[in-house]
Amino acid sequence: MKSNSNSITIIVPLKGREHYTRQFIKANIYDHYNYIFADVSLSDGHENIFKSINKQNITYIRFEADVDISNYLIKMNKVFESVTTPYSMTVDNDDFILDVGIQKLFNELNENENIIGTSGKLLLNKELENSKYSYPKATNSSAHLSDLCGEDGIRLF
Repeated sequence: MKSNSNSITIIVPLKGREHYTRQFIKANIYDHYNYIFADVSLSDGHENIFKSINKQNITYIRFEADVDISNYLIKMNKVFESVTTPYSMTVDNDDFILDVGIQKLFNELNENENIIGTSGKLLLNKELENSKYSYPKATNSSAHLSDLCGEDGIRLF
């Protein structure tokens, strides 16, 4: 079985929302993953954040602002072409990475050469009438999605 040591690149497209990027960096940077942050923001906020980060496994790339889906796809294609690891995944800067979950998916990929992709269960937030939040086991519908993001989407009972 392959080691997961830098066998996975996590791609994070960025457009504004620098406060989520700061939270993402604090909560989700592991030495055993490579990261590519692909920024299309109009401001220099993300660039200023990454100027102070000096980690070998983090790459920051500034792109021209996306004006339509075509520009977004061209940007993402360039990012995927720069990936040097056997595996990659894309997350948003308001996501929290579950390292143990990624490890399980990685192990599944390495144990079965017929698998070319894998996905774990998504933990989605759904606002209840009493202002508490539930975490559905899994869903194939976006009907359970709310507009809550990052720490704003996590509330304790």
